[in-house]
Amino acid sequence: KRRRTAAALRRQGSMDARASAVHEEKLFLLGLRDACPRCGESLEGLPDEEAQRKHLMECADVVKIAQHKAKQERLHQKAAERERREGLQEEVAATAAWALMGGQSQHLWFLSEAQLQKQCADVGLDTSGTK
Repeated sequence: KRRRTAAALRRQGSMDARASAVHEEKLFLLGLRDACPRCGESLEGLPDEEAQRKHLMECADVVKIAQHKAKQERLHQKAAERERREGLQEEVAATAAWALMGGQSQHLWFLSEAQLQKQCADVGLDTSGTK
């Protein structure tokens, strides 16, 4: 799942914060988002695109914008932490599967590169270099 996501991000190219904000505003104006990308106010009840466009042009409440930005940052941090924990859990599961299979060299494909380096260090092999 992560490989597909990473491949999709590579195809799209990474967006800086400004490009991402512009993209979110476009999605909002097209009616694909229910909340204002600047202040986070839910605007489900607005009748048409013109009302959304008007709200976006007049959206200048500094306090609401700062609160929304802080909330979005907290959500991004939580998501990053969750991904990190899931990655660690997958590594532990891969190591356990490798150990369950007998820990033999023919099953090393279960392990990630970091785990392989750890196994090499444990048995006293050199871990520097590219191969």
